[in-house]
Amino acid sequence: MNVLEFKNVSYQREGMNSPLKDVNFTIEQGELVQLKGSNGAGKSTIIDFILGIREPDSGEITIFNESPTDLKHKFKTGTVIQNLTFPNGIKLRKWINLIESHYPKVKEKVNSSLQKLENQEQNEDLRQNKYNCEFSGGQQRKISFALAQAGNPDFLILDEPTSNLSPENCQKIGQQIQEFSNEGKTILLVDWTSEIGVNPHKTLILENGQVTVEKGISLEKLESKQSQHEEKKPSLFHWIGLLFQHINFNIYQTIQLDKRYLIISLFITVVYAGFISYIPRIFPLEGTGISHSFIVANAYSFYLALMAITITGNTISIERQNETLNKILKILPLPPVIYLSAKVIASLLIVTILTFFMVGITVLLSDIPSSELLILSFGFILGVIPFLFLGVALGYFFGQKVIQSIALVSCFSLMLPLYLANILEPFKNALEQSSKWIKWFNVGELLSNYFATLSPFYHNIQLLLYFEKEQHYDLYTNIHKMWVILYIVFTLIVALWAYQTVVKKDAKA
Repeated sequence: MNVLEFKNVSYQREGMNSPLKDVNFTIEQGELVQLKGSNGAGKSTIIDFILGIREPDSGEITIFNESPTDLKHKFKTGTVIQNLTFPNGIKLRKWINLIESHYPKVKEKVNSSLQKLENQEQNEDLRQNKYNCEFSGGQQRKISFALAQAGNPDFLILDEPTSNLSPENCQKIGQQIQEFSNEGKTILLVDWTSEIGVNPHKTLILENGQVTVEKGISLEKLESKQSQHEEKKPSLFHWIGLLFQHINFNIYQTIQLDKRYLIISLFITVVYAGFISYIPRIFPLEGTGISHSFIVANAYSFYLALMAITITGNTISIERQNETLNKILKILPLPPVIYLSAKVIASLLIVTILTFFMVGITVLLSDIPSSELLILSFGFILGVIPFLFLGVALGYFFGQKVIQSIALVSCFSLMLPLYLANILEPFKNALEQSSKWIKWFNVGELLSNYFATLSPFYHNIQLLLYFEKEQHYDLYTNIHKMWVILYIVFTLIVALWAYQTVVKKDAKA
């Protein structure tokens, strides 16, 4: 059985020493294969093809008879990428738990590997709750090698697994590699040192964009030890557990990397809610036809939407700029729906906390009854969901430095239709006295009464007013519910489109 097959694969980009031209080779089950080539020959590009990080210009690549981007083979594949470590700001124990959660029915494979690589004192040091920057280059390499075994893979891709390691540690890595080979696992080794002490079954030599094959030890020796691996079929509980792991990881990452931003956001939220709550005392509303509840519904809907876009957009854009984390997430068996859902739910939980702060302060400082606390909070939380998905889309197209400005412009643009009717009232009167065709199209009424319905804010605010039995409510409950659902579905589609667009663009780079 062919574990890996390249058929007529070609690829050319500016800066490459030699473009890949009609590359053809196969790796059979149980083979230990070496990939050799000079710096810049294209070895890392070939590894990226195998992992589905990049796509060739032409040709076909299959892993276990599946596409490189297919989830099935990712459950069977473990990878050590050159100079790939776990991200800064994340503690080792947290990172190991996250990686292992992607593979069903596998436990403690990472710690088991670390125990073989280190003595008891050193292994205990590795298992401490430390950050990436606290480990030496050699320790990071050992951790990376151990993490590649998290899913008990059938196919191991090891890109320079012994760089920064002493001869003694190289031998320990070599012993584990030999054990994998004896178990019938398939192994692709890229440029290892002689201290490893293993012999390949064949060597792939990449030179001038072509791959030639040199035979090693006899393939007949593999026949008796090719392993029969159990098919890894994740259950529904595995996917649910993985979703919760990523939600937990996203909240942890946001708190670790954005503590200052979160503290500032909480402070601004409290000040903003306090100001809105005191409006009736600062500016008397009697005789204006505007209630305090109407002001709260408008002001809080805008602010929470702004926070939803900013938090989600920041999370996505920061991750996009983290090349290490971005590459790891593409290697793991992680469905896009779980990845994006975890981002949205984690951001929603943070926005929910801000919502309860705002509504709680308003209930304490105003005449809005506390019995409406949960109803108001639920209404605001429901209203921010489309903006969370919008934040995902914006995060893929804009960097962290401009995401807040883009979020502000987006919220103003979507809020404007609510007030455009009042702004255009003089023009409406002029239009009504104009030519017959304008009257026939009812342009004035369209501007004054219906333009606001284009805004998701309008429908959410109307539902909030309905819950509070406010006089500004327009009585179209079911229509507003329908529009809120439509906006959620629409922004979800936009978020998925943005994700797919950027992933394809990255793969073609």
